Amino acid sequence: MARKPNPEEVEKQKADIQAKKDEKQKQREEYRRIKAEQRAEAKRLKAEKKAQDAAAKKEAEKVLPDWIDSGRYDTVEVKVELDQKEKNAAGQELAHKKKQRDQVDLERKQHMSSYKDRLDEITAQMGDLSDKVTLGYEYRKFRCTLHFDFKSKERVYKDADTGKEITRRALQADDYQMRIPL
Repeated sequence: MARKPNPEEVEKQKADIQAKKDEKQKQREEYRRIKAEQRAEAKRLKAEKKAQDAAAKKEAEKVLPDWIDSGRYDTVEVKVELDQKEKNAAGQELAHKKKQRDQVDLERKQHMSSYKDRLDEITAQMGDLSDKVTLGYEYRKFRCTLHFDFKSKERVYKDADTGKEITRRALQADDYQMRIPL
């Protein structure tokens, strides 16, 4: 037979259940409060880091000038378009080298082994001249002063004699390193 519950016990059980619910609610609220504090702290640290980064960037901009003359010299090879006068001159020289080759070829027949090296050298020169005429450009070496343009992030090569800008190339990683004079 089922026993009838005592009203006092029922009330006590209800009170215990309510107390447990209240305790869980307090724990949830405490957890939410702690999480909110952690998010606020993370947000504050992020803003502080952003401000420090902006200040560091601004300070770096003060340190780096827009333009630096490195004081170093370098030789660069740059493509130079040939004008008609230069093409004509290369064509004339090509014709001269052909005639010279034919003459050496004739001499070669007389003295076969002694002229082979000369013949190879002239043939190579003819190939170079033929490329000039056909392509319309050549690579020339210039003695240049090296400058750094940090605004455009480029190395600027200027002719050491005339000061005329020859070419620009992207800055390399070591260009950002300060040099210590020895």
